[in-house]
Amino acid sequence: MTNQTQLLPNCSKETTLSGLLLQPDNYCNQIPTNMTQEQMTNGMLNLSAIPSNYIIKNCPSPFIKDPLAGTGTTVDNKYCRFGCCLPCPAQNYLYKKGWAKVGFTASNAVRFVSAILSLILVISYLVLPDKMRHPSLLILNLSISIFLFSMVSFFAIGNQERLQCSPNGIAPGEMGNNALCAAQGAILVFSSFSTTLWCSALILNLHFHTVWNSNFFTNKYLMLNIICWGIPAVVTCVAIGLHSLKFEFASLCLVSMEYVFKLYFYPLAAIICPSFIIHIGTFFYIAKMAIQEKRESDMSQSLSTGKVTSQGLLWPLLPFCFIG
Repeated sequence: MTNQTQLLPNCSKETTLSGLLLQPDNYCNQIPTNMTQEQMTNGMLNLSAIPSNYIIKNCPSPFIKDPLAGTGTTVDNKYCRFGCCLPCPAQNYLYKKGWAKVGFTASNAVRFVSAILSLILVISYLVLPDKMRHPSLLILNLSISIFLFSMVSFFAIGNQERLQCSPNGIAPGEMGNNALCAAQGAILVFSSFSTTLWCSALILNLHFHTVWNSNFFTNKYLMLNIICWGIPAVVTCVAIGLHSLKFEFASLCLVSMEYVFKLYFYPLAAIICPSFIIHIGTFFYIAKMAIQEKRESDMSQSLSTGKVTSQGLLWPLLPFCFIG
């Protein structure tokens, strides 16, 4: 319509993963227009020349009417213009028809299975004998965190839009307009940090036990609970206090882009990176000790075999010793 085709997706380009065309079904960029081919070629429609208060009478599909357009305001400044709005979730209109929804449904199904399996593990550790002590308590707490992390998929089962969107069907869901989104975002932030911290505690326990032959965490569960449950609670409260929980991508509500790195990704990286380095160091230590033990075992076996062989060679000479 505006001769700005360079801003539209290239529908004939192959996708990176599948090697298939993005839109082979003529669905991509198909918005009807009343302009002639010559007008479109010459760029006769210039949006910058249209008054800001102009309202389009009939919005072309997939756009829908802005219910507040006649009042001089708009439902959402980002997704609405000239009386027409892009329906929520906008991400569904950036890919082949149905791809985004099917893909996110599949990821939710994987999360759902993960939640069920982790719940079985939690129940098993709670009811089986001798599982409420070190180091089984580390695995129990980690399993609880993984269950919380995976169960956020329950919020989107059957209807992703109720989580992704506000009640008006245009603006994305966030704390102020979608309680379901706020609840999922809070659980996701809390479980992300708790899973990372309990996993790090498990890695450190393996390191202390294997490398230093120490049971450092045996009597430190008060400290572990304060750190591994307390820090996630503080971060979650900060995210809620900043009103930063909102829908950003997929079928997940998380920290908004304004705070996501400072409040979410950078702190997680500060926990994960040292733990990963320690875990790699523990792995190489175990490999080194295994190789060293194998060499010592082979050497001991060689010496034992040589001793037996020597005794076997001397045995026929024993009668001559008595003759002498």
